[in-house]
Amino acid sequence: MGIITGILIAIAAILLVALIKISTTFFHEMGHAIPALLFTEKKVDVYIGSYGDISNTSQFTFGRLKIYFKWNLMDWKMGMCSHDGNVKTVFQNALIILGGPIASLIISIPLIMNLKRIQDHQLLFFISITFIAAALYDFFVNMIPTSSPINMHDGKVMYCDGYALFNLFQRSAAPDEYFELEEKMNKKKYAEVIEMAESNIESNPNNRFAYHFAIEAMVQQKDYDGALEMYNILKHNIKLTDEDYFGIGKVYSRNGNYKKALKFFDHYRHKHFNNTKVLEEIANADLELGNNEKVIQTTTASIHVDQNFLPAYIIRSHAFINLREYEVAKEHLDLVFSKTDQLPRANYVYGLLHEKLDENEKALEFYKKARTLGFEHHGLQFKIERIEGELNIE
Repeated sequence: MGIITGILIAIAAILLVALIKISTTFFHEMGHAIPALLFTEKKVDVYIGSYGDISNTSQFTFGRLKIYFKWNLMDWKMGMCSHDGNVKTVFQNALIILGGPIASLIISIPLIMNLKRIQDHQLLFFISITFIAAALYDFFVNMIPTSSPINMHDGKVMYCDGYALFNLFQRSAAPDEYFELEEKMNKKKYAEVIEMAESNIESNPNNRFAYHFAIEAMVQQKDYDGALEMYNILKHNIKLTDEDYFGIGKVYSRNGNYKKALKFFDHYRHKHFNNTKVLEEIANADLELGNNEKVIQTTTASIHVDQNFLPAYIIRSHAFINLREYEVAKEHLDLVFSKTDQLPRANYVYGLLHEKLDENEKALEFYKKARTLGFEHHGLQFKIERIEGELNIE
C-alpha cells in the first residue's frame, strides 16, 4: 500500500509541476500580448505549448486576441506571441519584449510575500516555492541574450527575449545609413544597396552592417564570388565572427562548392552544435556530395535537438530514397505532411519518391506543386516535361 501511495504522490507532483509550468508560460505570453494589443491595432496571436503549431489545439478568441492552447504535454514547446502591425517606438517594442519575463515575476510577488505565513501548510508552501522557482527560471533563461535560434512551426526562427531586446537597442543606435540600406533591400534594389554599401565601407571600413547588406544583396543577385570577396575585405578590415563563418559556408553551398562549405559549417558548429540551421546546411551539403550515411547521422542529431524541425525529416527522407529505403523515406515524408503540405522541398522529395516507385502520375502531381510553391532545382522542369511526355500530356 505504501508503494502505491508513493507512486501516486510522485505522479501528482509531476502533474503539479507541469501545471505550474503551463501557468508560468501562459503568464509569460500574456505579458507579451497585453502591450502588443495596446500598441498595435491589428490581431495578436498567443500560442501556449507550441511555436506556432495550431493543430490539436483549443482556440479562444477575445476581440483581436486569439489564444491557441496545446494540451499535449508530450509535445510541449513552451510558447510564443506574434502580432501584426507596426509598433511606433523603441520604448513600446521594449515593453512588448520585457512584458513576458516580467509578467510571471509580478504574479509570483504575492506568493513571495506570503511564504512565511503559509510555511506550516506543506502543500501550499510547496506549490508556492515551485511556482516562484519556475518564474525565476523563466526570467533568467529568457533574459540571457543567447543567439541560439528557436525554430518556429513555419520554418522561421525566433530568439529569446534577451537577445531580441539586445537587437532592438542595437538597431535603435544604428546610423541613418543602416535604415536607408534596409529600405533599399526591402524594395529589392540590390544594385543600389551594393553601390551604397561599398561607398560606406570606403569612407568607414569599420561599419560591419554595410558589409552584411552588400553580401546579402550579392547573394540575392547570385554574385557568389562578389559575396566571398566582400567577406575577405571584412576579414582584413575588422574580424570574422562565428556568424560570418556560417554565412561564408552558405555562400559556398549556394555556389555548389559543398566541400569548402562544410569546412566553414564545421567551424561554426564547433561552438553552436545545437543550432538546427547549421545542422540542416551540413546535411544538405553531404546530401549533394552523396554522403547519405552522414546525412542520416546529422539529421538524427538535429531531430534530437528539435523533434519538430521538419527540414531534417525532408533531407533525411531524400537520403533514404538514395539508399533505396523507400518505406522509411515515406514514413518521414508522411510525418512532414501530417504537419503541413505547403513546404516546397517536401513536395519535390515526395515526387522523387513516387518517381522511384514508378508512380509517375503522383510524381508529376508533387513536382508541379513543388514548382508552384517556388521550389528551385535545376532538374525539376526537366522531370516535369519528361513525365508529361511519357504520360502523353500536352
